[in-house]
Amino acid sequence: MGDEYGQTKGGSMLLNDRKPFNWDALKTEFAVETVRFIRFLSSFRTYRRDLLQRKTFAKIENLNWHGPIPDQPQWEDPNSSFLAISLKPERNENESRSTVGDLYIAFNSQKASVSATLPQLPDGMLWHRLVDTSLPFPKTFSMEGMATDMLGISFSTYQIQPHSCVLFEARASKE
Repeated sequence: MGDEYGQTKGGSMLLNDRKPFNWDALKTEFAVETVRFIRFLSSFRTYRRDLLQRKTFAKIENLNWHGPIPDQPQWEDPNSSFLAISLKPERNENESRSTVGDLYIAFNSQKASVSATLPQLPDGMLWHRLVDTSLPFPKTFSMEGMATDMLGISFSTYQIQPHSCVLFEARASKE
């Protein structure tokens, strides 16, 4: 116990390494940020239950693995420290076009930033950044998201900082 407020034991399960939970530590800025982030992730999981709370596991055709370039995961590179996945919602033939679409989740565990190309979207859709763990709190996450065209970046790439992860959601553009 203690990761919730920044007092990790490094995964040790030894009894002598344990301390009672310090409830007062939950009032620290780090703990408040952590609790808000977990609350956001829980809300997002409910909001996107079409992808994240399915009764069956996602079908292989609804998953795409990526490296810095879409559809090119670096499975064979033992030095690769970047991995991304896009999740596509399942739609039936007569379902109307949704205002929300794919999710893109990327993890960069290397010491350098990675310029990742986001997968191409259908016309009328834009990627919205919902999470970037490299940003200072409270900009780390937002349910409203920031459209990529408002981020001052190119439509197709995003600079993923070292030791961070990002979450993008495809949404209908407001034109």
